Amino acid sequence: MVNQIYSTMISKVRFSILTLFVNLLVISAHLFTGLLYASDLSSIGIHVIPYPKEVKMGGSAFGLKMS
Repeated sequence: MVNQIYSTMISKVRFSILTLFVNLLVISAHLFTGLLYASDLSSIGIHVIPYPKEVKMGGSAFGLKMS
């Protein structure tokens, strides 16, 4: 009985340590990639989405009718 309780407790502790390790790994990877791809503007807190300066409509998806 006592052996079973200790066994259950040990498995829960192992699961907690594994969960903690995986979470730290994911957070570290996220922070590292954020620093890896950071620009001069994003490093000071300015986040912009670049937009195209010229747009050309073409292809079969842009079927326009002239009235």
